[in-house]
Amino acid sequence: MSVTLQFFRANTGAVILASLLGMGTLVMVLVGALMLRAGVSLKPTVFFAGFFAIIVLPQAALHFSQALGWIPKNELVWTPGGKTAASPYRAREDLLNIRGGRFAQPAVAIVVDRLTDTHFTLHQL
Repeated sequence: MSVTLQFFRANTGAVILASLLGMGTLVMVLVGALMLRAGVSLKPTVFFAGFFAIIVLPQAALHFSQALGWIPKNELVWTPGGKTAASPYRAREDLLNIRGGRFAQPAVAIVVDRLTDTHFTLHQL
């Protein structure tokens, strides 16, 4: 149980898709049982299940493949001291010193000129 919990804590995409598959299957089985008991056609349920599978199964395959290490995970966010995503913008980590949970040099971290240019442009419209 501990290994499974550890696996799901490290792979949130796998958790979301496992719960989506579980809940979707439960709802479709319940609705299908009610429709079968009422004597109506199950075609709408099969139609919905088919489109649900077209959307969810490729996502599940991707996230579980990444979680099991079959394909590499891509770093999609910048992390201090870690890898950066493929982007033309680079952060100068030497200027982003943090003291007490705040930037030591806020003038370097927050570019005021761009903010005022954007503010000016939006108010011109």
